[in-house]
Amino acid sequence: MVSRRSPARAFDLGDGKMACIWMVYQDAVTPDLPGGTRHYDFGAEWARAGHRVALFAATVHLTTYSGNPKSTGKRENCECIDGVEFVWVPTIRYKVNNWRRVLNMILFALNTVLTGWRRRAERPDVVIGSSPNLFAAVGAYWLSRLIGARFVLEVRDLWPQSLIDLGVSPRHPIVLLFSWMESFLYHRAQQIIVLAQGSINYISAKGIECSKIVYVPNGVHLDHFVVSATREEGRAKYGFTKFTLGYVGVNGESHGLIYLVDAMATIDDPDIELVIIGNGPARPGLMQYVQDRAIANVRFMDPVPKTEVPLVLKALDAGVLSLRRADCFLYGISPNKLFDYMAASLPVLGIIDGWVADLIHSSRCGVVCNQEDAKSISAGIRLLAGKAPDERSQMGQRGREVIQQHYNRKTWASEYLQSITV
Repeated sequence: MVSRRSPARAFDLGDGKMACIWMVYQDAVTPDLPGGTRHYDFGAEWARAGHRVALFAATVHLTTYSGNPKSTGKRENCECIDGVEFVWVPTIRYKVNNWRRVLNMILFALNTVLTGWRRRAERPDVVIGSSPNLFAAVGAYWLSRLIGARFVLEVRDLWPQSLIDLGVSPRHPIVLLFSWMESFLYHRAQQIIVLAQGSINYISAKGIECSKIVYVPNGVHLDHFVVSATREEGRAKYGFTKFTLGYVGVNGESHGLIYLVDAMATIDDPDIELVIIGNGPARPGLMQYVQDRAIANVRFMDPVPKTEVPLVLKALDAGVLSLRRADCFLYGISPNKLFDYMAASLPVLGIIDGWVADLIHSSRCGVVCNQEDAKSISAGIRLLAGKAPDERSQMGQRGREVIQQHYNRKTWASEYLQSITV
């Protein structure tokens, strides 16, 4: 994908109306950085339709924990790509999930309010605050109040329910704080966007009318998911010479990658390997675990820019989607990597349950294994590796067709826009 960089400008619609939309998502990235591009994808479509779009994101990158290379250290640093103005908001760095990460989120929220207030002359019509960072979403709400804009909440993950389901005590101070923030946001948002349909029942059970909850699924902008290089060129570039299974994304504790590694340790076939591509808080411990046990068929790669992900996936033989057991993951999560794999016509090894597992089953685009069960995961890997290349190709093509029909962000952009501007 080629990004066209130019100064932000206004567009005059035929009816004389033009919306100014601000999105607040701490972990948003430009397409030439590692990470998800949902907000950029939608923003680029809205800008193309004639609207002004600004995306407030952090100067500290989610997967590298380092300073965002787009940040210059100035109080306000901006960059416009395809009509989307990225506004880099300062915060502090962190490396693990400790007090520094909490401070990182709080400072981002506070600085977003300050940055937005300085830009209030732009008179945005709507401010979208995107979770799971509830501090940032609360900051987006107060910013909308200060400048008189409509506030929309986008629920990407169910915090703090996911923390509770993963074993954190409901009485833990951070859980109690997040529970209050969650309720605060649900009741004050004029519209709530959810990425998973199961989140609708969860939120409505909190006393929220279903009429203000809108489902806009995750997915892929297929125009931004194009690669010209061949599969052979990709495999040569990354050194994939075997049946190569790839996990591409954040290495977090909730992803249960330790069970995937344990499964690989039981596979003695020299023609099967696992490549874990990305970064995250669980990565150092996972690398040490692999080294201590001399697991030779697992290797690690650094994160790649979003623009490079299509080539990586094209070079792989199957993609891994893995999560630990948590009740809210059954209905309230919509993983980016699933749709990336399907868009790349890549068979999926789903170590997951719930609606995502049902989607893999119904589209016949992969194999589903039991979570936190190395034996089941190992069997799934062997099953995929044992299939003929043509059969795996057909699985991948079926997944691609599902994306084209139901999860293309280009086709969802107008519905999203309509829901936030009514």
